[in-house]
Amino acid sequence: MGRRADFSLALIAGGSSGIGLALARLLAGRGTSVILAARNAER
Repeated sequence: MGRRADFSLALIAGGSSGIGLALARLLAGRGTSVILAARNAER
């Protein structure tokens, strides 16, 4: 798994908590624009 992917945009379902949120933070920290989709808009 030594490959590196360079993404400019990511759509993450379930991004309000758990693995989805952690992934969103990781990608955003690397300069990726992130769109989050979640069932609960308040979270």
